[in-house]
Amino acid sequence: MSTSARVLDPSTSSTPSLDPVHGPGPLVDPHGALRAARAVGGAAGLLSAVLLVSNALKLGGVVPAVALNQLLAPFAQSLAIVLIAMLVAATARRTGAWGVLAGAVNLVGLALVVAIEALTNHVFPYVTPAQVAELREGPAGTLLVVGSMWFLVGTLVHVGVLLAGRAAPVVPLVVYGVTGALIGLRSFLPTPVVAVAVGVLALAVAWIALDLLRGARRPR
Repeated sequence: MSTSARVLDPSTSSTPSLDPVHGPGPLVDPHGALRAARAVGGAAGLLSAVLLVSNALKLGGVVPAVALNQLLAPFAQSLAIVLIAMLVAATARRTGAWGVLAGAVNLVGLALVVAIEALTNHVFPYVTPAQVAELREGPAGTLLVVGSMWFLVGTLVHVGVLLAGRAAPVVPLVVYGVTGALIGLRSFLPTPVVAVAVGVLALAVAWIALDLLRGARRPR
């Protein structure tokens, strides 16, 4: 056989051949990508739960508010964004387009809560009470109200879709929904109630995170 014939022969060519019926295989293993998403989401969720406990203890007055825990406070919600984004990816087959849409609404709510936490931990402690009152009467007050309400609605909508699709364990989802609603109503509730809600939310977040990690270890 000539050199040119060998190059054109699929059996000797170094270029991968295409399946004439099914076409090329996927460039990324979807099962591997899903396991990776679960692992990333689970790890982020566990870190978020730890920071939520810190926030609850600070909010309840169990530990003093110091520069470190105030600095780290918004990262609880930032890591929760990663958890929820990976949860949306992991449950998309069960929940469909509604799950993706509800998850997006929830993610926007979490992003607004990150801004609220940054405001209350990185700005309010360093200005006078009169300046805090002035900020609350302006755009900062609007952020506090709109962000809290969006978070409340986004949490309940996403939890409802996940429950309807049986896409995650029921107990942590219900706890996540109830405590998320209480946190969304924080402006109308006593601080100790909100502190307890944040602490219980940490347990729900850790449970959801562990469920994602178990899914990441499951064989195909």
